[in-house]
Amino acid sequence: MEEKADRSFKLIIRNFLIEMVIYGILLVVYFFLALRYLSQPLADYFNSNLTLYAFIGLGLIVAQAVFLDMLVTFLFNAIGLDRME
Repeated sequence: MEEKADRSFKLIIRNFLIEMVIYGILLVVYFFLALRYLSQPLADYFNSNLTLYAFIGLGLIVAQAVFLDMLVTFLFNAIGLDRME
């Protein structure tokens, strides 16, 4: 029983580290793409309509989270890594 728990713990740690590396890479790419393509339009919305800017910002946060989770799940399935359910 202890061996199975130790194996599960190692699997969780391994998958967590792999997931953090994937998230890190994707977030850096997203940051530079957003900085390049969204900085000026978002600055314009911030200066002209603060409420719209807030909703766009929240939408971007939610879309980023959903997209990254879908992408990491796809990558885990494609690589064949076990997921703890």
